[in-house]
Amino acid sequence: VAQVTSKASQSRFSFCLRAQYVGPNMFQGSVMTVTLTMMSLISLAWASTVVRKEAATTVLYDASSEGGLNNYGGCYEADVTYINECLLKSNYVQYHLSREPTTATGTCSQFGYNTEVSMKVWNGGKFFWSTQKAGGLTFQEWNTIFYGNHPLLNEQYLKDGNPACNGGIVVDRSHESLAPFDGGFISLYDESPLEQQNYQLCIEGTAPYMKQCAISDPFAYVLFTKARATSMSCDEVGKKYFNGRLQYVTYDLLFPGFNQTWVDGKQGAGLVDAAYNKAHPNTGKMIGYNGLQNPTCLSAHCNTPPLASRECNQSTPEWATYDSKVRFPDRSIKASWSVGSDGASKDFKDGAMAGAVVGSALGTVVGAAAGSSIR
Repeated sequence: VAQVTSKASQSRFSFCLRAQYVGPNMFQGSVMTVTLTMMSLISLAWASTVVRKEAATTVLYDASSEGGLNNYGGCYEADVTYINECLLKSNYVQYHLSREPTTATGTCSQFGYNTEVSMKVWNGGKFFWSTQKAGGLTFQEWNTIFYGNHPLLNEQYLKDGNPACNGGIVVDRSHESLAPFDGGFISLYDESPLEQQNYQLCIEGTAPYMKQCAISDPFAYVLFTKARATSMSCDEVGKKYFNGRLQYVTYDLLFPGFNQTWVDGKQGAGLVDAAYNKAHPNTGKMIGYNGLQNPTCLSAHCNTPPLASRECNQSTPEWATYDSKVRFPDRSIKASWSVGSDGASKDFKDGAMAGAVVGSALGTVVGAAAGSSIR
């Protein structure tokens, strides 16, 4: 029996040596045993003193010196894959309410976000809140106000459609299909004073489209300060709440089931879009990605003539979801369109166009719970 004392730690290790004599001065078993034992001791000592360097944390925060849009003050800490593949693809609130969404290496506290909050939906990392960025509001106060004004925002649906947000799990949505047009329409607009609005527009579409497909494009909806849903057309909303200044601009190019009607028409849309899009270059990719994860959008968009002749022809699987009962949604501006002035034909205006059009702007009218239950 031998005993070894480590000079570095003064710890004692006892062990037993068993060997067989195999020749003059050769105790091979003993030598091997001692060698292995000493190597083990050295390894143990090395493992106890070496500091293991962990992977750096990535943060997603608002680099602007101003407060967030709609008083948003959130920051995420997570591994870079979760930030890039989950949050920057599916979390509209974090990305679009940050004036300058930015990724960096470090911690949220280094950028002024000091209060950690437990998240129920976007829970793949740590979330921190800045009361200063939020205009003096605590997270609980902001959460109540924001989701109280956005009851149709369905973040759980957005998260479930992105495997990177769910540990690689793919949620089966093969059973989902767009409901037939029921004659109803939904318009979304911001009821706050015009000078306080981030995006000065109204978006409208058929009720089935807005409830099922457009929930995957809540871009404009989250930017509304006091989001409201109504069965009135955007034309009627404009006359009642916008002093008649709302003018039709376009159907949405990414979600061609809804229309965009802007304050002062194209001029107003261009002024707002240019400044915002410069700081949010990922917007189009985010909207396109989430639309592809929603099966109810396929039949709607295949019903849109520009796509029906190009992407959704009879040789593609999407054609099987074509629904001839889904008609072009707008009931107020359609008569004002003139053939040729915007390149629209009579078939385009009156034909079987899918769903509702709110474009790269809206998206959420069905949804799911709001408030703290969704966050």
